[in-house]
Amino acid sequence: QSYKMAGSDVAAELVQELVSLWQIGLGSSTMILADLLLANVSTLGLRGRPELHLSVLFCYADSLFEDVQYRRALHYYRECSKVLSEMHHSNYVTEKEVPSDPDIKWRMHRCYMKLRDYQGAIDMLCTIPVNQRSVKVVTTLAALYQNYKNDNKSAALCYRQALRMCPFAVEAVLGLLSTGMSLEEVSSLSHLKPISGQGKDITSCSWLQGWLEAQSRLAGKDHIGAVMSFQKMRKENFNFSPDMNCDLALCMTRLGRRAGAEELFSTARIQDQYTLRHMDTFARISDSTKVQRLSSELLCVSTIHPEPWVAKGWSISRNRELADRNHAHSFIAKAQSLCFKSTEANFLQASLCFAKHDTKQAIRKYAETIHLDPAFFEVYEALIRCYQVTKSDTEAIEIARMAKQYIKQPAQQLYLEGIAQSSGPSTIQRAKVTLLKAVDLDCQFSDAPLALADIYEREGNMEKAAEVLLKCTERTHCTAGLHTKLGVLLQRLKRYGDAMEHFRLALSKDPTCEKARVGLQCGQCAELPRGPLELFKDSEAVVGGVALHADEEIDGDNDDSFPCMDIGNQGY
Repeated sequence: QSYKMAGSDVAAELVQELVSLWQIGLGSSTMILADLLLANVSTLGLRGRPELHLSVLFCYADSLFEDVQYRRALHYYRECSKVLSEMHHSNYVTEKEVPSDPDIKWRMHRCYMKLRDYQGAIDMLCTIPVNQRSVKVVTTLAALYQNYKNDNKSAALCYRQALRMCPFAVEAVLGLLSTGMSLEEVSSLSHLKPISGQGKDITSCSWLQGWLEAQSRLAGKDHIGAVMSFQKMRKENFNFSPDMNCDLALCMTRLGRRAGAEELFSTARIQDQYTLRHMDTFARISDSTKVQRLSSELLCVSTIHPEPWVAKGWSISRNRELADRNHAHSFIAKAQSLCFKSTEANFLQASLCFAKHDTKQAIRKYAETIHLDPAFFEVYEALIRCYQVTKSDTEAIEIARMAKQYIKQPAQQLYLEGIAQSSGPSTIQRAKVTLLKAVDLDCQFSDAPLALADIYEREGNMEKAAEVLLKCTERTHCTAGLHTKLGVLLQRLKRYGDAMEHFRLALSKDPTCEKARVGLQCGQCAELPRGPLELFKDSEAVVGGVALHADEEIDGDNDDSFPCMDIGNQGY
């Protein structure tokens, strides 16, 4: 009764206190007080003061969102929208500042995103009138169109609008580049709205123009051109950020230069130990010990990005226990739920299927990965190996031909063609010639020498195989896998001192390399078994980056026509 007698002044004071609680960050107190006020709307006379009613609902919904009660928050944001609509229809005038309709709908979109209802999020943002959409709304809508509906046309329209509203909206520039627009077209758009009348735009800084050029080539899958752009910036004494080092490392990985990529990733983590950019790729090319530590550290940084979950999947997949390997699928599912376009998650899933002898499913998953990223070199290599296991040599050669449309590095093209030809007796000589060309073209690409050495080894020409790998060690940074392979060949040639040196080098690069450890222990006394896949029965092979142990046989394992099962992972 006292509240009724006091009238709306008490209600106004209580609402003001509620707003103050929310502004100073007392979310739980806000929820408790808002709950009490909403239960007594009529008693406090809030129905006659819709601006106060709206403030209570708005603060309550915000506090529920922060408390991770997304569906409940969405309900109260809808109530806010209803009250605001009633105010507009009744032409209610108030001097008090109230939440706007676009602001309420933006918050409703956030709830839909948290509930992973992406279509609901798009529909909600689309209800905001075009002339009331902020840059934030437009760029978010563009990203949703691009990532969840694969609608590049609608995404490009939104990105263009964002760039007109804000010439330095770098996210919009990168988005337009990823839709296939050239850097020249994007640069012309950035002139549409000068800043402070001085004509400044996103390309007005030479260093920023260089970065955009690199990003343009990266978006176009021109990894060679992207590396050249990054190197040009480095020559101009431009300091690389952690994310730039990660971008360059990704390019190096795609070009098959994994040793250089690993060094760049490590540099980025020294600069910023919390960086997440392309860390899933770093996990794939890292050794077992490093990836285990990396995945644990990344999960401490974030659990709402796919990279830490993919890294954890790689860590688990290299575990000796098959049960743990099966457990890796749960981490893949988590990563895909956060970003269904995660190529690294798809690649890991395909590799696990292959390790479990489900070749048909592996082929399907590798094909899906190529659809997501046609320039993913290692996927073509893995797919060729899958077809070779199923004795589908024609399909393997066709994959190598198809890869030429997207893989622009000549040495990589020749390498894929060479390994596709290497399984058939009638094409083995052509494979040797093709791989020799690949070796001569790019001295830093170590996959081709390894494949060529495999062929010589199958022919029994150990000296020639060792010679190919020794030349490779003189010209480039070598992986643990290459040093291990060379150590095995040198032991067979009775060059035990040189062999042990390379086993030590392999262990220095990858302390978990079991083949190198066994080879070092054998020393000069052990007699090594023959055959490239019969080496070290107690050790493990690697299939697509996943540990495959000696007690797990796969189709084609004992066939001399199939040289090796190191799918894109020499040195992983």
